Amino acid sequence: MSKLGWGYNAALPTAVKAAWGARMISQPQLLDLVYNRTDWIGEPDETKNLMEWLNSGPLHEARKTGGALVYTELAGDKSGEVVLYEDERGRIVGSANRSFGYVYVAAWLYEDVDMAGEAA
Repeated sequence: MSKLGWGYNAALPTAVKAAWGARMISQPQLLDLVYNRTDWIGEPDETKNLMEWLNSGPLHEARKTGGALVYTELAGDKSGEVVLYEDERGRIVGSANRSFGYVYVAAWLYEDVDMAGEAA
């Protein structure tokens, strides 16, 4: 499996074919997306559906959820994983990873997880 240069690799399913990750700045109300701290797993044709899904609202909702959790589950001294957004198509998770100011995020669509590879 490929790894994200930026993001929360620990959350990714083993056999994921396409994923997005980022390191965001912890801000109350809304996590701040940093333009040069994002990464993709997969070729452009493999990531197209994921990109469209993220941009259709789930990424914004995940940023709001993360901002609301900055002083609790995503506090800088915490290391646990939090589901920031999930629906029938995909999942976005994050962790402060004890970084004291950042939240590491990963997103993927369920259709991009090779269940045969996951069971192997």
